Amino acid sequence: MLTQGEKIEEIIRALRLSREEFANKINSSVAQVGKVVRNEGNFGIDVYCNLINNLNISVDWLLTGKGEMFLQEKNVKLSDEFKDVVKAEVITLLHEYGVIDKIK
Repeated sequence: MLTQGEKIEEIIRALRLSREEFANKINSSVAQVGKVVRNEGNFGIDVYCNLINNLNISVDWLLTGKGEMFLQEKNVKLSDEFKDVVKAEVITLLHEYGVIDKIK
């Protein structure tokens, strides 16, 4: 099974982005991206939501490494009214996979 850091590196490579470009797209810092890639930290919930919403990353792949990395439908955007619902679902999944304890 891939570590979270390995998954993030795969996303960066697949999108052909620098770490700085990637950090900007998910509203994080280059330093935090580096920590996650080295498995020394994790992103906050908002950043995980940005990965899903801004980059079309599959929640299943992000959490389990199974299935496709990207959602099949491109340019899927969440409306503001559903962002809280998505956050709640991501938090539930992070709890389920034991990742939530590592998130600040």
